[in-house]
Amino acid sequence: MQTGAQQLNTGAAALAANTRKAATGAAQLAAGARDLQGGVTTLADGNIKIKNALGDINAQLPAQKDLNTLNTGGKSLAINSARLATGAATLASGAADLQGGTGDLRSGALKLRNGLTELRDRVPTDTEELGGDPTGLAQSVTVQTRATADVPNNGSAFAPYFIALALWVGATLTTFIFPFLLIPDSGRTATQSARVLRKLTHPLAIVIGQALIVVTGVHLMNVPFLNPAQVVLTAVAGSVTFMTVILALNLLFGPAGRVLALILLIVQLAASGGSYPIELSSPFFRLIHTVIPVTDVINALRSAMFGAYEGQYWTFMGRMGVVAAVALAAALLSRRRWVYTPDSNFRSPIITDVG
Repeated sequence: MQTGAQQLNTGAAALAANTRKAATGAAQLAAGARDLQGGVTTLADGNIKIKNALGDINAQLPAQKDLNTLNTGGKSLAINSARLATGAATLASGAADLQGGTGDLRSGALKLRNGLTELRDRVPTDTEELGGDPTGLAQSVTVQTRATADVPNNGSAFAPYFIALALWVGATLTTFIFPFLLIPDSGRTATQSARVLRKLTHPLAIVIGQALIVVTGVHLMNVPFLNPAQVVLTAVAGSVTFMTVILALNLLFGPAGRVLALILLIVQLAASGGSYPIELSSPFFRLIHTVIPVTDVINALRSAMFGAYEGQYWTFMGRMGVVAAVALAAALLSRRRWVYTPDSNFRSPIITDVG
């Protein structure tokens, strides 16, 4: 009990000491609470002031409509600034060109001034009056006449035109003599080129002979030939070209090709420019003037007979060659108009019932 009493006494003393510390801590806690309350009050006052300041700031900010307008205006300003930069560059380039043109203008003005000065210095101060009368002045002038591609008479001038037409008519008449579309049964296995050449052989011999006869007859009528070899060559080439065109028409259109050849003859009478200048014809005839074969034959004959067209002879001959080549190609491509007959019934060359 004594020991317990001592321990109790010791505990009571510790409790008293700790009670004093607790009282001291409670006093400190009360003072801290009072400081905390003062700080909270200060914080509340500060929040109220911040709220009032934010309200003032918000009241002074622009409205949303104004902000949208400002945004749109900023975009427009950016776009127009780019355009302004481009315009400034263009203006700078134009200013440079203007500066160069100003230099050229200044140089030209100086040349003009120098030229006017030189002209002023060279103009005589005294002018001499012309003497004599108009009659004497006219008699003092000597007229020099220069003839180009001289043709002695009107008949000679029309000779190329009628030669070309005669060659075309002769080639057309062969369609009434030779069966262009008739092939014997033995020729069924022949190639297209062999058939076309077979149909061209006899007519070509005839039209070439016709060309030589026509040229000889024209020469016997005293029509001048400046270059006889070219006249003969033109007539032969024209006959071959005409014959090839007419054969192609027959192989492409059958018996109607003969009619087309006659129609083409009539059209070429007006479109070839042989009887009167093509400039006096209708627009249609002027359009086809340079593509029909009779035109090139007439022009080539004029060049060979009279020296016309200043050396364009081979141009006309080349165009004739192109027409002949195109017609031959068309004839080689035509395979549907052939008429076959037994070999015993084929009597070449003169058959008029077929073709």
